[in-house]
Amino acid sequence: MEDVEVIVVDSSAIIAHDLLLSLTEAVTTPQVLNELKDRASKLRAEVAIFMRKLKVIEPDPKYLSTVEKLASLEGDLNKLSTTDLSILALALQLKEQGQGVTILTDDYTVMNIAQKLGLSYKPVKTAGIKTVLKWIKYCPNCGIVYRGKLSECPICGTTLKIKGVKRKALSRG
Repeated sequence: MEDVEVIVVDSSAIIAHDLLLSLTEAVTTPQVLNELKDRASKLRAEVAIFMRKLKVIEPDPKYLSTVEKLASLEGDLNKLSTTDLSILALALQLKEQGQGVTILTDDYTVMNIAQKLGLSYKPVKTAGIKTVLKWIKYCPNCGIVYRGKLSECPICGTTLKIKGVKRKALSRG
């Protein structure tokens, strides 16, 4: 018997579409629901929960920690919200429990980390990412690359900048 694929929905998937009711099995986190501000999106989520088309699951802290460590290592952590981290952690948790998982999101940083975690994702309204990036912090004056929470170059005092370094191009087929 083949498992049904679980769709992990980000706020953008709830805000942008009425597709929740057409999904076989969708899950999200409490953080996503808290992020919904407009009445229509809140109602859309409430109806989907009532009709048992959307389940709300808090990810295990172990998976949040795993996602945070990778995001920090790759330079993406400062670009991810608590909500972003929660859906990535939930998707990773479900995958490690043997579920087929796809994240529905338009957040490019979420897609970037999902790719690095080996998680499937689909954009809702955007084209999605074309390359996987690693973010580095560097001094534009000295050219030295730094890790950690520095905001200024310890050598010359220049404000550090962040840039994406292409890791690999993705093929879309």
